Amino acid sequence: MDGAHAPGQLPLHLESLGVDFYTGNLHKWCFAPRGSAFLWVAPKHKEFIQPLVTSWLYGKTMRDQFFMQGTMDHTPYLCVKQALKFYRSLGGRTAILDYVTPLLDWAQQMLCHALGTPVLPVPASMQAPYMRVLRLPENNKYTAIREDAEKFIDAIISERVIVIIVAFSGHLWLRISGNVYNCREDYIILKDKLMEMLKD
Repeated sequence: MDGAHAPGQLPLHLESLGVDFYTGNLHKWCFAPRGSAFLWVAPKHKEFIQPLVTSWLYGKTMRDQFFMQGTMDHTPYLCVKQALKFYRSLGGRTAILDYVTPLLDWAQQMLCHALGTPVLPVPASMQAPYMRVLRLPENNKYTAIREDAEKFIDAIISERVIVIIVAFSGHLWLRISGNVYNCREDYIILKDKLMEMLKD
């Protein structure tokens, strides 16, 4: 899993990973606003890391230099404490996973049955906890090329449905996500829109 998606989805013990650098987003699964991200740097590298944009704290600690970058909006970062408090108040990763796993498993199978297509064969150990992937059927409107995948995304977003569609290995693939604010009705709406849009 890429680092951006791991916070909130996977247990994350940065000190024991043995990495030199790690960056992750908090807006994807930790309920923080967009732009809330963090950079973790192994202690042995901290003295060499500087931001591309500098301000009047140049030469100070790494933390100070990254925080003070002129007129940058700090609102997303100021919201992180409350976002993480909300995440914990839901029961944390365990409680969220207990809700999301059966919901996404159901949604994936329901969509596959309706569309007559298979899931992406991902080993269980590599499956993202809050996401699932399934193949979209071949159709005359959108072929398995990146440009058509992007057109498909634009078309379905205009219907107020947000999903990711990619062209890969000769097929279009649909990635669905789930969180505590989702319910079965959301995926039924998705199914109905997909069926409508894929009609010849």
